[in-house]
Amino acid sequence: MGELIIRMKTDSVLNVVRATMKTEHLRRFLKQANKEQSLVTISFNKAVGKSVVDVRKDRILVRIMIPRQQQAQKQLLDIQNQIVNDVSNSNPNFIFSNAQRSGKWLWIIGTRQ
Repeated sequence: MGELIIRMKTDSVLNVVRATMKTEHLRRFLKQANKEQSLVTISFNKAVGKSVVDVRKDRILVRIMIPRQQQAQKQLLDIQNQIVNDVSNSNPNFIFSNAQRSGKWLWIIGTRQ
């Protein structure tokens, strides 16, 4: 409820809806479905399930949690360029940076053209 009030004052409530839809799209894009759920896949899916896309008037922030297991981290880093391309194609009015790691998060920042 507080988020909606803040958005009404500073941004658009419609951007909250867009952020929710884009977050779900990103999570579906990142989730790996295998018949056999290995510990690596479970760790990967748990981490990327905490991904968030924040849509604002002039910028988009994409935050993806980096998995703890080394093999799961490698999977995420292997598809890093695909993630940036997917986010860019979903938001053609924005220019996106390359993914940057900060602590346990992978950030992709987009600014309006």
